[in-house]
Amino acid sequence: MSRAGAGPDAPTVATIPATEFAPMESTPLHLDDALAARVAAAARLVGMTPHEYLRDAIARSVEETEWALQDLADIAGTSAGPNANPGAPAS
Repeated sequence: MSRAGAGPDAPTVATIPATEFAPMESTPLHLDDALAARVAAAARLVGMTPHEYLRDAIARSVEETEWALQDLADIAGTSAGPNANPGAPAS
């Protein structure tokens, strides 16, 4: 996984305005036919609908990003994540 742009001034969940995280009623996601078929096949294999499968995949990807941000913050000795206080001194 690339960590480009993850320097001390890189945005974190705590520094991105909360309005960018506002829940959306729906998010259109357009897949080409080949990817849609792969998603449908994979979803069937694990007993999910394609919608459930994609929602789960997106949630896992977001968690991985949050973990990576926290790892970088731990390495840098700063705080990151949804509960971080961007004005607080590093612990």
